[in-house]
Amino acid sequence: MYAEYRSGEVEIGFDNFSSDGVDILKRRLGRFTITDEDLKISAVRNAAILPPVPQPNKNYLGGVFDAEGRPVPDAQLRRLGHVLLGDAPGSSPAPLRTLAAALYGGLVISAYGHLILESLCRLWAASAMPGLPIVFQVARPASDLTNLMTNLAGLLGISADRLLFVAEPIAVEELWVPAPGLELSTSINLRYIDFVRRAVSRQISCVAPLLLDRTQPHGIYLSRSKLSSGKRRAIGEDALESRLESQGMACLWPERLPVNQQMCMVNNFDRFAGFIGSQFHNIIFRNSRSNLDIVYFCSDRPSPNFLQLDLLFPGRRLYSRAVTFDPLWEFGARAPLRIDRSRVFAALKSLDMIDGTTADPELSTADDLAEYTYHWFYNWVLFNLVRRYRTHAKTSGVEAGKAAMSEAAQALLARLGDDRHRFRATLLEAYDNVCAHCGFDGPTFAPEVRAAFAGSPDGTSRNS
Repeated sequence: MYAEYRSGEVEIGFDNFSSDGVDILKRRLGRFTITDEDLKISAVRNAAILPPVPQPNKNYLGGVFDAEGRPVPDAQLRRLGHVLLGDAPGSSPAPLRTLAAALYGGLVISAYGHLILESLCRLWAASAMPGLPIVFQVARPASDLTNLMTNLAGLLGISADRLLFVAEPIAVEELWVPAPGLELSTSINLRYIDFVRRAVSRQISCVAPLLLDRTQPHGIYLSRSKLSSGKRRAIGEDALESRLESQGMACLWPERLPVNQQMCMVNNFDRFAGFIGSQFHNIIFRNSRSNLDIVYFCSDRPSPNFLQLDLLFPGRRLYSRAVTFDPLWEFGARAPLRIDRSRVFAALKSLDMIDGTTADPELSTADDLAEYTYHWFYNWVLFNLVRRYRTHAKTSGVEAGKAAMSEAAQALLARLGDDRHRFRATLLEAYDNVCAHCGFDGPTFAPEVRAAFAGSPDGTSRNS
């Protein structure tokens, strides 16, 4: 099914979606709010900033609380109207230091897309209080994450010496809390977007333009093929790239570009395509409300975050359900993708991003099922076993972490049914490799889990 949604100068198409899927996405689009109201800064006397502690439900304990221990609503992190941080204090430890005054920046989130959308959205207030440090909360000290945040803040005109990253409890005698300029899946304030556009305009004039092999490509393909294990990837995407380049597109790998070059990229070009992911959130750095065409390749459940940003720019967006998870299933945003190449080429042709119309037969049949299932199980084990273990172990103890792992492992085997025999060797290979990557010894880390995975007749691994 093909359907369209129009809002002013924005045209959003949904290709190969079910009618129920389209209805859900259209309802989400209708709920977004775009406002140009004044953004406010509130003052909190004798505030406590308590460490963010991840919970199994993906929320955090900690956040900002007033002198009486009450939550500060303006400092809360919200998505879809739900509070993720700043609703419950947790253990309320004594502060390790006290600041006389500071500006609250929010939580530094490890996922790149969420970082640029949710961790930067209070920085519009930095120029209103130029003498104050800006306090950002981090769940754990991580130099690569704070370095990225420092670089992004610098591109918005904020010097590194103003940023203070804290993982410990602190007290602030006078804490100034800016309203967020963006709340995911709910609202965007155009005054915040204007702040971003002005800052970007000042920066990109100082950055050398991207040099491409093709000087005037039909479009820019934003690839995820070089992402590390554990990230959502489309298996076989590297083979797809050469075919797209032969038909008029230029391929880029955004994570390999410095952030200032990524900012230039989304301003130098206005036609993009790729498998849906955080690389597309960079469009928030476009310095004008100019025409923009994007083809997103996705499942039938694309995140509403992309739809929300789509409303900021005129032009065409096409969501093409050009992926499959067969013979497995989608378990969330980390499940790898199998490519439906005929739909990829048809979608690109519909927006004139390629010269040809279809994939050649060799490319259409080159998908390696064994490679796909290995990456699927690798990501599943990483996010549904090891990370679940770590979260539960941190909040409730090691035994609770292992119990959560065992429960998840049994649920996986039950859903696989008779296919557990077919995938036994691949699942074990993925499990052992994830454990090794995370510093655990697979056979001894959780022997009951590994025994459950090994309890089927021999299967065939991708290396057999």
